[in-house]
Amino acid sequence: MRPDISFLQDIVHNTELLIQFTTTTTRTQFLQDEMRKMAVEKGIERIGEAMKNISASLKNRYEDVDWTGFPRMRDRTAHGYWSVDYEIVWNTVTLEIPQLRKQILAILEQES
Repeated sequence: MRPDISFLQDIVHNTELLIQFTTTTTRTQFLQDEMRKMAVEKGIERIGEAMKNISASLKNRYEDVDWTGFPRMRDRTAHGYWSVDYEIVWNTVTLEIPQLRKQILAILEQES
């Protein structure tokens, strides 16, 4: 199995991509752009999957991180793709992803 550090790096990489994908567009443009929505969904899936693979001991050391929300959202986009609410996706990416990036970067700094 890969080490936690690798999964944390994956999370940072994907948060940075999601930020890049959404900072150059408006909510309305995002909601009309099928390619961008699909790319953002995939980034969320990767973040959620990486979070699922992080050890319980690391998660217990950093309880302020929402270790369950992103994996649940990953499951929703992967297994219930036909009913994804893109307003929620937009809010998640624009409001929660930047905070998650900061938290994971801080963990990487402490764990390195």
